[in-house]
Amino acid sequence: MVRVGILHSLTGSMAISEHSLVDAVLMAIAEISEAGGVLGQIIEPVIEDGASESQEFVRKAEKLLQQDQVVTMFGCWTSASRKAIVPLVEAANSLLWYPVQYEGLEASKNVFYFGCCPNQQVEPAVAWLLRHHGDRFYLLGSNYVFPRTIHKMIHSQLQQAGGTVVGETYVPLGSKAFEPILQEILQAKPDVIFNTLNGDSNLAFYRAYREAGCAPETLPVMAVSVAEPELQSMAIDAAGTYASWSYFQSLPGTQNQQFVTAFRARYGHDRVTSDPIAAAYSQVHAWKQAVETAQSFATAAVRQAAYGQLLETPGGQIQIERNHHVQKSCLIGKVLTSGQFEVVYQSDRPIPPLPWLGVEHCTDIPNQTLVIDLLAEGVQSNHYLCELEQQSHTLEATLAQLQQETQERQQAEAELRTMFTAMDDFVSIFDQQGRYLKILSTDSSLYNPDLERIGKTVDEILPPEQAALHLSCIQQALRTQQTVSLDYHLMMGHEQRRYSAKVSPLSDTTVIWVARDISDLERATLELQQTEARNRALLEVIPDLIMRINREGTYLDFVPPTNFTMIGKEDLIGKSEYEVMPPEISQQRMHYIHKALDTRELQIFEYSLNIDGTLSHEEARIIPCGPDEVLVIVRDISDRKRMEAERNQAEAALALAHAEILALNEQLKAENLRMSAELEVSRRLQQMVLPKESELNAIDQLDIAGFMEPADEVGGDYYDVLQQNGRIQIGIGDVTGHGLESGVVMLMVQASVRALIANGETDRTKLLNTVNRIIYDNTKRMRSPRNMTLALLEYESGVLRLTGQHEELIIVRQNGDIEKIDTLELGFPLGLELDITRFVAEKKVFLNSGDVAVLYTDGITEAMNFSKEQYGLERLYQVIQEHRDCASEVIRKAIIKDLMTHIGEQKVFDDITVVVLKQK
Repeated sequence: MVRVGILHSLTGSMAISEHSLVDAVLMAIAEISEAGGVLGQIIEPVIEDGASESQEFVRKAEKLLQQDQVVTMFGCWTSASRKAIVPLVEAANSLLWYPVQYEGLEASKNVFYFGCCPNQQVEPAVAWLLRHHGDRFYLLGSNYVFPRTIHKMIHSQLQQAGGTVVGETYVPLGSKAFEPILQEILQAKPDVIFNTLNGDSNLAFYRAYREAGCAPETLPVMAVSVAEPELQSMAIDAAGTYASWSYFQSLPGTQNQQFVTAFRARYGHDRVTSDPIAAAYSQVHAWKQAVETAQSFATAAVRQAAYGQLLETPGGQIQIERNHHVQKSCLIGKVLTSGQFEVVYQSDRPIPPLPWLGVEHCTDIPNQTLVIDLLAEGVQSNHYLCELEQQSHTLEATLAQLQQETQERQQAEAELRTMFTAMDDFVSIFDQQGRYLKILSTDSSLYNPDLERIGKTVDEILPPEQAALHLSCIQQALRTQQTVSLDYHLMMGHEQRRYSAKVSPLSDTTVIWVARDISDLERATLELQQTEARNRALLEVIPDLIMRINREGTYLDFVPPTNFTMIGKEDLIGKSEYEVMPPEISQQRMHYIHKALDTRELQIFEYSLNIDGTLSHEEARIIPCGPDEVLVIVRDISDRKRMEAERNQAEAALALAHAEILALNEQLKAENLRMSAELEVSRRLQQMVLPKESELNAIDQLDIAGFMEPADEVGGDYYDVLQQNGRIQIGIGDVTGHGLESGVVMLMVQASVRALIANGETDRTKLLNTVNRIIYDNTKRMRSPRNMTLALLEYESGVLRLTGQHEELIIVRQNGDIEKIDTLELGFPLGLELDITRFVAEKKVFLNSGDVAVLYTDGITEAMNFSKEQYGLERLYQVIQEHRDCASEVIRKAIIKDLMTHIGEQKVFDDITVVVLKQK
């Protein structure tokens, strides 16, 4: 049995996001254990709740590492919780597997980061928003290190792109009040809201967003911490907004569908998966794979074995880099009312992780290591500043409550004084038999007396028990000739009142009885004691030194912090400020004490103090609390001063790095000029190899028309038509990317296909695999990431044989029926795998006279107008259907005309290719 730790928030504001990650880890552990475990040992998971608090994460991490002796840990969501436990993981030389996107600028050899770096998630999202929605951004995030660091990066990216941050707000984790913030956002008039909120704050934000009348069409929201589990509670409110991740549950593919099915089978059909869930699940299998490679659970061996590991995950194949991160694609999804995402953007290839903003790869930066260290310290300082700010807000709230309660106590005391001044005591004269001889007060609140009492005894007026008490005290005062004091209760109507009385002899036979209703006084005294006890308890937990000092500088009270041992309370009370502190500091403090008493306003000042050879920085807050008394609250701000200095150094380093990046941008401009020339060459080559009109007209059985128009940045579209041995061979494809490399790959494919067909190759699988091998080998030689889709059609006697993966084949029958032939399962993109034989399949389509078949590239369906609306398949279907009775050339022209009408004056971003076949 081998133990592993699982540390996530199961309660608190982050539980909405983290609970599912525990389920994902447990599912992976169950799968591994059911398959025989790791190195022959079954995995025992030890689950702990971080409760959405960094200090609780620290306590639970200590338990897992020291008491439970786990060999590795899977956990954390927020950067605050991760940064809190990393020192413990490093000290124990263990490994933490972290599944969530984060701010980067961190590299611990004891942490593997399976979430996205900012360059894999945030930078592409910002760039996409700039292209599609505008350049005025409002930044809204939770108040901790991840949102604050990400916002700084967005500031920099927008500045370089000519964008603007029109507003920025941070709220504590768990905040629910967003109505005022939405009003502020609407007044700022941004083009987009960039959301870095975490946890259940998102539920409140999206609800307020809808209630404020906001709509994604006019004010889109881009989130980086909202995934499918959160959307289960807020899909309607968030519908139409966006999120940036590297995985969505809605992704196609067998691996992902098996994962989703297994997750639902284990936890319920209503459960959903997400990017963090997929990462949490995959990292357990990655750990198991590294352990088995190392044949050891030892941290150093597992870490070394993990480098370079390839792993099939629900989002596709990943590889662990030596910088402890993984390559990931960027996906941008639009939220649907179902709680799922519709993918509206996908990076054309996996993005390498750059946790240090690319500085780690800029070898020409002087003092590169120093820059990286300063970046890390800057983030750490930002983390500490966030924590100090939270503590400061808590302390200020406590102090405000203390001041309010002090004022309430003073007000209560003033009311009591007024009440006692106005109150008339009940005074009676009794003889030795307890007979009322005289009543000197007729206050209705005391006894409700009346003149009829005169001459009657207490036995006739009071209840028996009280009458006996009265008579006993009267006789004791007469017997001893001394004043007797007593407290007693009397029922006044339905209320029991408490009284305090003094009975004094007037003569040998008479006494005076003075009674006061102390019910209200006793209750107020008890409440005052309780308030003082609460205040004292609050003062005990405040980590500051609190003193009460009078105008002369004498210490009246002293409340030290819990761990304060420098001087005892008994050593300070009664002494003067001038006796305790150095002369220059005592004079400065007395100046502000007098100023606070004179102005009745809070005074704040800072000073430095040398304690046993160590320079300490302190902040003093002086609050008037009486006519001649003040509260002096002293806080140690040495850490804050040190972090401010470190932050200034880090900002200076960042400024230097920014200047160097600007210089690199100038170099890129020169490269752009060279690339323009390359694009023109590619454009001409692409046009030269297209089939001529005479070739198409020479085909007897089919009426064929084709069109290909390169974009400004050549996209690598390809189509060709050949007639060989009575069969008609048609090919269409699209190379990823733009530019000369895409054009070269297109030419390689065109030449390879023609050569193979000319040499009599009739096996479609062999043909496609041979072309794939050529592209695979050449792109590796070119060190190019290019790959392409390619579909091949062979026509003979009314039958189309379709192989290869490309866009769908559209068939419009003579009667107007539309058939869509999906090619996803007929092949695989060329150039990605050495051998694609297992992926290649064939589908036959029978054409009758008048039937139309249309091949196209995504340059048609994804073409956008100035309103950022895509042309789309539905519009393409409609044009083909309306012109199906026309010749293929007429259909081709109708498609291109309608497409150009849609695009208007907008720039064409991708090659436009269409081939129309019509059965004669």
